[in-house]
Amino acid sequence: MAKNKNVLDVGVVNHIAESAEDPDWLHGRLLAVASRCFGVDIAAEGIRKLLEKGYNVALCDITSEQGENITDRFDLIICGELIEHLGNPSRLFDAARRLLVPGGSLVLTTPNPFYLGRIFRHLFNASCENVDHVTMLFASGVAELADRAGLELKSYRGIYPEPVTKKRKLFLPVKWMVQATTNNEAACESIVYECIRV
Repeated sequence: MAKNKNVLDVGVVNHIAESAEDPDWLHGRLLAVASRCFGVDIAAEGIRKLLEKGYNVALCDITSEQGENITDRFDLIICGELIEHLGNPSRLFDAARRLLVPGGSLVLTTPNPFYLGRIFRHLFNASCENVDHVTMLFASGVAELADRAGLELKSYRGIYPEPVTKKRKLFLPVKWMVQATTNNEAACESIVYECIRV
């Protein structure tokens, strides 16, 4: 999706600047294919370290007045595992409407509230949700948030966890049974949503 596009990567730090050393770092993968990639985050120390390494990044919260200082328009905005941290998710969609070119895409990933592993952990009082997560989103809610901001939910699909660890291998037969008998997304920890600026 990012190939030859002008991309805004929101949440570029990924909690810690050392993520840049990981070959699977999202921003690094975007840089490899995009024509231009600009990253923003609210993590000041992480942004400082990335700037020192020469990355095109800035300290900015696009959901606040700070975001109005960004004058570029983008073909693609990527928000990986970010929206669940926002107190007011609708502001992300409003910012995307302002920052995207017509026909541009907002792509976000977020934890799946209907993931069976999550449901079972809650049933057995073994929940391990991230304390920074303040909301869980689902497809019709994302569609409504997009519509209110002048975007349209184009597609969504589950993301299967990778790599398969030894622990996850034990549950593969259950996962395959779930995929064969139910909505495949019940076996997915996260969902990727693509919204288009109309």
